Amino acid sequence: MRKYPKVVLFFLLGFAFMATLQLLSRCSKDDDWLEESISPEETVDNIDYKAIESAVSELKDAFKTGDQNALDDLTLDEKQESFAMANTPYTSEELQKIGDAMAKAKRVVVTSNYVEYTYTIDGETFSFSLANDDEGTWKLLNY
Repeated sequence: MRKYPKVVLFFLLGFAFMATLQLLSRCSKDDDWLEESISPEETVDNIDYKAIESAVSELKDAFKTGDQNALDDLTLDEKQESFAMANTPYTSEELQKIGDAMAKAKRVVVTSNYVEYTYTIDGETFSFSLANDDEGTWKLLNY
């Protein structure tokens, strides 16, 4: 059996050490958003659930009708251009399918400024998230 030079062994040990450090640093308990996150079934006084549900309902309707202007209005300003390009290839039937699925979405994460939902289309699970913008309005962050 051939012995590897010390350089290769030190390289592999260094790589393993760095990978371990990376994993440990990513699982920090000091993440503020993680501490703020509550169980989706709980309610907290400082979260406006009616505003969230209203925003989700408006999003669902915009997807169902394929109304790009409404989607733009319901999307964070910095995300509008990328979403407009993403929506172009969808047919009106596909957008309606997304809207129908969003109507049955389940909340999985909620904080005072972020909420995430999951929904299923044809057995495949997707998610969308909303963020509370500078004006206190819930807007689409990601889908």
